Amino acid sequence: MFPLKKRQRMMEIPYNTGHGINKKVLPVMSFTFEEEFRVMDYIVRIEDYQNRRFDFLNQNFPRYKELTLGFVSQTQMGLKIPYNKVLEEKLFSIGLEFTKQTSREVFDEMGVLNPEERMDL
Repeated sequence: MFPLKKRQRMMEIPYNTGHGINKKVLPVMSFTFEEEFRVMDYIVRIEDYQNRRFDFLNQNFPRYKELTLGFVSQTQMGLKIPYNKVLEEKLFSIGLEFTKQTSREVFDEMGVLNPEERMDL
């Protein structure tokens, strides 16, 4: 077996990437007012979902604030966060329960899906 010969143009991009996104990573096509409003609405809904999720975790896991603070401070100091399988599974199950309870009311699009499809997501 012999390796394939490298093509001279192999590393060139044959199309202009500026068609989809410019250097500032902003869409080239302008949105209509309605589309722009929907994007902003979606961002607000995601922020609301994250805030409510934090409150839910804090309510159902008493030391969640301290744990989060520890994660942030260790990351800021450049340290690895120690892995604790039991803790991770507990936090995951609490977060999953929150998502099951609230995804339909926070994200209208989830209401269109049947329960099995929502579980898959």
